[in-house]
Amino acid sequence: MKRLILTLASVAQFSVFAQEPPIIRDTTTPIVEPLKLAGPRLGAMYVFDGDFSNVYEFTNYFSEDNPVPSFLNTIGWQFEKEYFSTPNGLSGLVEFIPMLTGYNHGLFIPSMNFLFGLRNAEGLEFGMGVNASLLGTSVLYAAGYSFKFDYLNVPINLAFSQGRSAERFIVTFGFNLRKHDNTPRTRY
Repeated sequence: MKRLILTLASVAQFSVFAQEPPIIRDTTTPIVEPLKLAGPRLGAMYVFDGDFSNVYEFTNYFSEDNPVPSFLNTIGWQFEKEYFSTPNGLSGLVEFIPMLTGYNHGLFIPSMNFLFGLRNAEGLEFGMGVNASLLGTSVLYAAGYSFKFDYLNVPINLAFSQGRSAERFIVTFGFNLRKHDNTPRTRY
């Protein structure tokens, strides 16, 4: 019985590998090139009960007796890549946003934000990711809307960052420009 099973398994294995896979040539479905966008981001952050002890080490002005204000300005640059797009306009996004926070109070608090998200055809977007800064690491939840003016996109986003050392509410806006050229975005 063992020999029969081994013989059948060997024959099945050779017959599977002997067949060539079918070649599918679809010339009607366009291949969509991934969209890459980049542009400045400006905004404000409100920190709830933040632990600024790491920040106090880098400044002579702020301390436990003279705490950092809760309202801080932020500036950065957004790098966005669309990694999938459906025919109805739903897109999958990955974003990387390095930012500097606190410059309105003479502080230099760098942060890195990395998000995965979705955007529908109308411009409504949602995302989730991570934030790493001198205030610690945190989970980042974001929602927003991208206004489209021909080749110009103007995203406005609200975000909530939740970590062990601080909780932050962030509002940002910016712009990015899609390339304006005569080459189509799809190829066949």
